[in-house]
Amino acid sequence: MLFDFGGADAQTGQPTIFWNNVDEELGSTFGGFQGLVDSDGNDTGIQLWVDQPFDETPNQAGTDTADLYPSSATRDSLVSSSGSAMLTLVNGSANVDHTYTLTFYASDLTATENQETKFDIFGSIDGSQSINPTGNVQTTVSVADVGFDGSGELYIILTPGPNHTDQNDMVSIGVLQVDSSAGWTAYIDFGSAAATTSTQGSGDLLYWNNLTGSIGSSDTGVLSNLVSTDGFESDLAIQMVARFGGVNEAGTLLSTIYPVSATRDSLFGNTEEFQGLTDVYPIFMVTGLDPAVPYDFTFYASRMSTGGDIRETLYTVTGATVAETTLNASENLDQTASVFGMQPNAFGEVTIALTPGPNNNNSLHFTYLGALQIELPGQEQTFLVDFGGSATTEVVVPDSDRWNNVVESVGQTNDGVLTQLAKTSGVKTDYALQMLARFNGVNRNGTTESTSFPASATSDSMFGNTAEFSGLANVFPEFKLTGLDPLTNYDFRFFGSRNSVSDNRETRFTVTGTNSVIADLDTANNVEATADAAGVTPNAAGEITIAITPGPNNTNSTGFTYLGVMEVAWENTFVPQIVIDGGGTGNPTPLQDDGTVWNNLLSNVAESNTGILPGLKTVNGTETPFAIEMIARFTGVNENGTLDPTAPYPATATRDSLYGNTEEWSGLSNIFPQFKITGLDPQVAYSLTFYASRTSVSDIRETEFTVDGTNQVIVTQDASNNIDQTVQAADIMPAPDGSITVSIAPGPNNDNGYHFTYMGVLQIDWEGGLPNQEDEQVSLSQLGYSGGVLTFTLTGRSGQTYTIQGSDDLQTWDDLKQVTLAGDSEEVTVETLEPAQFYRAVR
Repeated sequence: MLFDFGGADAQTGQPTIFWNNVDEELGSTFGGFQGLVDSDGNDTGIQLWVDQPFDETPNQAGTDTADLYPSSATRDSLVSSSGSAMLTLVNGSANVDHTYTLTFYASDLTATENQETKFDIFGSIDGSQSINPTGNVQTTVSVADVGFDGSGELYIILTPGPNHTDQNDMVSIGVLQVDSSAGWTAYIDFGSAAATTSTQGSGDLLYWNNLTGSIGSSDTGVLSNLVSTDGFESDLAIQMVARFGGVNEAGTLLSTIYPVSATRDSLFGNTEEFQGLTDVYPIFMVTGLDPAVPYDFTFYASRMSTGGDIRETLYTVTGATVAETTLNASENLDQTASVFGMQPNAFGEVTIALTPGPNNNNSLHFTYLGALQIELPGQEQTFLVDFGGSATTEVVVPDSDRWNNVVESVGQTNDGVLTQLAKTSGVKTDYALQMLARFNGVNRNGTTESTSFPASATSDSMFGNTAEFSGLANVFPEFKLTGLDPLTNYDFRFFGSRNSVSDNRETRFTVTGTNSVIADLDTANNVEATADAAGVTPNAAGEITIAITPGPNNTNSTGFTYLGVMEVAWENTFVPQIVIDGGGTGNPTPLQDDGTVWNNLLSNVAESNTGILPGLKTVNGTETPFAIEMIARFTGVNENGTLDPTAPYPATATRDSLYGNTEEWSGLSNIFPQFKITGLDPQVAYSLTFYASRTSVSDIRETEFTVDGTNQVIVTQDASNNIDQTVQAADIMPAPDGSITVSIAPGPNNDNGYHFTYMGVLQIDWEGGLPNQEDEQVSLSQLGYSGGVLTFTLTGRSGQTYTIQGSDDLQTWDDLKQVTLAGDSEEVTVETLEPAQFYRAVR
């Protein structure tokens, strides 16, 4: 957690903007709904319902260059080819005094006819506006001063506008912005599930361009108007001259220099035949450059699990001169290759050609390009291009930009409060900073040269003083952090800087909870020094107090003290409990206000016989080796569970559930879901609690849960009209391989005609910590494939059984073979005519 103490004119990393998403699954479902949060992440009490569905396939031909909203929101939209769609905003806590401004946006850069969409609004008053998505980049339309009707509802009906000329009556919506007179704003991104907008940061963002396979796999593809990392559009373009072979998605997920979406995929070429193509030597031009200015080009690519061969690519860069550089993509994490000072030709062009490097010994001589960085050093401009597939990179918000800002309106009062402090991940907490004794004011003479923190944080600070200054004397600032965990130790780091002084301005920070730690820092002409106060435990009320006074070496005549940056770090106390919401993609259970972390077993995993939900997290966010592995699928998702606030879990968890059935339903019969929980400690007992709710029914829908480890427990629950009842299978000892199997079937009292069964929540409790895996290092190495046989060395724990799995997309994993190690390692063979892209061993 980071704090910038200083002026409101120089805040660091403005707060994250939260978005809501209505994707194709929700948008094409009659009765689907989404609870809306505002741009600060707070629940608005308003739900958005789909009363007349959109098509199942979104339009993804919108602009990437709008300044209004993130490209993930502008480049796709929900459409209805039937010529009409209907949304309803339902205010469960409607305040008749509040009014709203509704702003609409949609974009389609491939349409040629006018697709004007008319939005008719019916609420406390009626309104209407129309927008043409065709070719739209920046235009929005708004209806202002609309309230909810007497039933707490507001209707939005989409129909073709009066200027609509497209013969298919297409109507579109890409973004709906709701501004409330109560002072909040909510953003809704309508579009593909593959391009949702979760949060939008501000501050030092890094904007990316994406050259995807559809452009790179063409000899004439063009990516126009590259944007700089600052988000400004340019005349630069990338023009393909000779195509790439396709997209490879086996790059690293562990690079520290570029985001995963850029490093995990790349475009490739090849010499020998691959996918029907030979002698693929990609060439492209960067156009629109200034012929009088030198540019720097940096190349990156990664290809993991290569079996140890060398996949070196030679990049030949040609402008006014010619330069070459090479990069081996095999197993690459952070290596790049660069050409510096390349002058474009007289037409402002630089050509880049990819060929196998002299050390490339791959049998197909693959070449790769995953990221290209173009720098104009003299003007401090940078352009980033992600070459790859559907995992595009839009805007990267560095973790260090998630700051909390203590400005004058808080810090220069004796009772100012900064609530919902944000972690560096952007997640808001219940922690607060409360002033107890004010700072005098803001000093703006700090360093801008620090490499530890941004200049906006180091160049200004809040100060106190002993002798009178600005009419104030004996200003000893003091504040406290509240809402902390009394069982957790917190580490504090302080920074302050006051340039152009010759005295000592040592500041003492006394940090007090149940214990007290003192840290001193001379802020005079400071650039990099910090002061640490580690291991402070909050008092029983969850509070830690920070008092600021002159240090013993302070020689300044006024006794100035300074605080510019405070960093707070901690590790959560481990809580041995996991909660899992079984339900649909439209209503996952997010991080709760009390900090509870939920796992979501969604339909994309649960409706598969091989789906896996790995890395289950405890309620306080600790990732575990536990996983849910499907054995037999659920039929689907039921969304008619209770919303009663007295239910034992959040409404997002109780209102939907996964279900099975015996008699035919939705084309499926005899669906008896089964899954196992893996990665458990065979020496520890686990208790499993089940919950489900199905409202508005009169029959009995009893579900029987059979839980098997080395012992077996059977429990039943009737989901019919259930609000607060749960059942628990207690003290289950896992099988020797660390697994517990859950089998779901109709209970003996189930008299429903389809014998529906339900699971909405699974809670796992145990005593102690996580399994000790320090002595278990599992790895696959020396992979080879020949004649339909995959060979590799499996290293793990002697006597342990591992399942070898293969996948082509890192989402769906197929079991290939079970291996029980007789020693610490052994060579394994798997017969397969179609080798997978990725392999792993799970236990």
